[in-house]
Amino acid sequence: MANKNYPNSKEFWANKRVCVTGGAGFLGSYVQKTLREHGATEIFIPHVEDYDLT
Repeated sequence: MANKNYPNSKEFWANKRVCVTGGAGFLGSYVQKTLREHGATEIFIPHVEDYDLT
């Protein structure tokens, strides 16, 4: 059953900037691809060598 209050994902993600931790991994690469397909324009993938994510 569809929830009519849930926003259209392509509208929601259009021109958004997104940070995907783990974006270089197997699942993260799929998340990146899907975000791009839905209109996210800037996707930032922090790398452990450059950022302390603990």
